[in-house]
Amino acid sequence: MIEVESMKYYDFLVNAIGNSIEDPAKLPKGYQLIGHVVLLSIHPDLLPLADVIGELTLEFESRSKSVGVRMGPTRGQKRIPNYKLVAGSKNTTTTHTENGIEFKLNPMRITFSRGNVNERIFLSQQVSSDEHVVDMFACVGQFSLPIAFHSGANVLAIDINDLAYDFLCQNIRMNEVHENMTAVLGDCRDVTFRDADRIVMGYLHDTVDYLPHALNGLRFRGGIIHMHSLVHGNDERKIRNTIITESSEYGFMAKISSRPIKKYSPGVSHMVFDINLDSNR
Repeated sequence: MIEVESMKYYDFLVNAIGNSIEDPAKLPKGYQLIGHVVLLSIHPDLLPLADVIGELTLEFESRSKSVGVRMGPTRGQKRIPNYKLVAGSKNTTTTHTENGIEFKLNPMRITFSRGNVNERIFLSQQVSSDEHVVDMFACVGQFSLPIAFHSGANVLAIDINDLAYDFLCQNIRMNEVHENMTAVLGDCRDVTFRDADRIVMGYLHDTVDYLPHALNGLRFRGGIIHMHSLVHGNDERKIRNTIITESSEYGFMAKISSRPIKKYSPGVSHMVFDINLDSNR
């Protein structure tokens, strides 16, 4: 998610240090701004200049106080990002405001993607106040907080990361949704929930492996599952077939639609599978 017009930021960097590097085209074209923290991805050849680029970014982006550079992929089941602070304040705990919701978090240690903002808004608009919603991978409440805040539905939010859980609890209180939203710390497969009308699965890696637990937690008559997943090449049909097979084993007939969220990497897309399930028992 680029917070300013990409070429303006890029031109700023080119004007500042373009003459001192071999290939100015490798300079970053944009960044994410989460609260007061800028997150940057820098070409590996330019990592020795990360501190310089960081200081220039602070100069360019008046809202920023800290700059982190991505050093590698997100790690493990707890989705721990891999960033290095290269400029500005060491205090990277911040409050990010989006769609009327305040999210307190540390984006250097907790994964939070600005690129999912439209999906968060869309999903919060689909839920009615009488629903029971389960967020199996809640993190700091990216999906579940907007649902609880805007719809008034009853929401159960689960996360395995203890730091994310701490922020989630603070965010529930800060956004005053404590009467209709509950947080649970743990692996979502070990947390028993029943009679859900709607389940959000906002995880990307092998998410379909968690689908049986979601299906087991739905109401007898069925419901809706929003399953996020990384889709490699032409694997969408394979994922759809797995969803249909798993759903049938739990006594449901699945109607599936899918939506692209964003490109994740070359040849890999972040997609959401909206699974409408009716009981065939």
